Amino acid sequence: MAKQTLNVIKNWFKTGLKPSQLQFWDTWDSFWHKDEIIPAANIENLDKRFDEKADQQAFAGHLKDVSAHGINNKVDKEAGKGLSANDYTDIEKQKLARLYNFDDTDMQEQIDVINQKNTAQDVEIEVVKDLALTINSKENIIAIGTKNQYFRGDKTWQTLDKTAIGLGNLPTYLSNYGALKAGLSLGDFYSITDVFGNYMLAVTSAETSPPLILTLNIPSDNYKLDLGTEIYSYNGMENILDYGDGYSQKSNNIGVVFEHTYLKAGIYKIALILADYSNVTVAYIRESTITKMENLSKLNSLTFLSITSGNLGYFNTELPSNLSRFYLGGIENKDKNNEIITGIEIDIFRKNTDSYFDLEISYTALADINFKVGFPGSLKSANFSYNKSLTHIDLDIFKNCTNLTKIELNDNGNLFVVKSVSSLPKGLKELHLQGNKLTYVTVNNILIDLDKIEFTALTVTLNNQNQPAVPTGDGLIAKNNLIAKGFSIITD
Repeated sequence: MAKQTLNVIKNWFKTGLKPSQLQFWDTWDSFWHKDEIIPAANIENLDKRFDEKADQQAFAGHLKDVSAHGINNKVDKEAGKGLSANDYTDIEKQKLARLYNFDDTDMQEQIDVINQKNTAQDVEIEVVKDLALTINSKENIIAIGTKNQYFRGDKTWQTLDKTAIGLGNLPTYLSNYGALKAGLSLGDFYSITDVFGNYMLAVTSAETSPPLILTLNIPSDNYKLDLGTEIYSYNGMENILDYGDGYSQKSNNIGVVFEHTYLKAGIYKIALILADYSNVTVAYIRESTITKMENLSKLNSLTFLSITSGNLGYFNTELPSNLSRFYLGGIENKDKNNEIITGIEIDIFRKNTDSYFDLEISYTALADINFKVGFPGSLKSANFSYNKSLTHIDLDIFKNCTNLTKIELNDNGNLFVVKSVSSLPKGLKELHLQGNKLTYVTVNNILIDLDKIEFTALTVTLNNQNQPAVPTGDGLIAKNNLIAKGFSIITD
């Protein structure tokens, strides 16, 4: 803490201003508290006042020194010099007579001034004595407390909470990301900056959930976020959007729009705090600098999620349970291989067991689709198209998808390995594998495995491979068998 001048302190406490904690503490540290010991060195002119007084021992010796006062030199102390009424001449008597009515007014005023000075000095000495007694009565050492306590007048440390400072009835409000991350509980305070640069107090609630978090790798100074990152709800939702660089915005609208310019390059975390996470229904993520997403599963009413830009690498964000459509991919440009995702590390769909959902992962750098745990039975359709790096896919991931009706694996360019066709569910109605790099051997094996499954209806497209893959032998026989069953089979 630092001592501040009166002018600085007065500027902090002007009407309409709200001093910070540091300013408040600096104000108190600029004055002496009654419980504090004032060092003698800090009492102005104390040494000078003592210097003006005579030393007690020297003064006592002076009073006893007969030579100092010339007592032995008095007239009546010397032989033959005793005084009497006849020892004065007439002239001397006239001079002495004049002293009878002597006017001593001017001299008396000077004497009074001297007496007043002496009295004032005596009072100052008494004050110093009292100060010394006060200092001697203070504590030499104060026991160490904690940052959550304050030192009370009874010389004890007490817990500092809202009740201690008279805020016991403060209403619960939204808490920001910092308070939540620290694990604060009901009754703890946290200050955040609102859109106008002012401060407001927020108190966490026991029911508050962690916020949605987006990690950004801002590449340059004065970087403006891409337009299009928006989150929508059923109705107005009270929210705070903390951009992680000291700026935040507060609103209560149907939609939350991410609009901000970062002044400095670096790693930042955007935290979205909502009064009610169950209100969120739609989310569009379109920011190219995103490297990580957290707590998406908290949006338990989210039905549509679209992530079309970013650099997520291995995507491992667990998805909410009520999602009905999930799109993960880049811009729809067949000539561009967006680096938004290179792989899927864990099963992100483990909560999607109750609601049917459609999945599309397109225009990514995904090289292999082989989830550790397969898709849930609630998956209705899956589209893995325009992934230029995709070379392998194991269809065993769909073995539990009893409600799956459509699979699209089109125009991946380098896809040449397709495994476990026999694991496909019987309810499948469409399988599209056109525009890939499948050989005629792979096409033959796919047709043979499909012919072994008892589908009720089926459309298959295996045409437009990089090199024509015309079915032969058993593959051609299987194709004809499928057509005879009433299915639509298209190949090169």
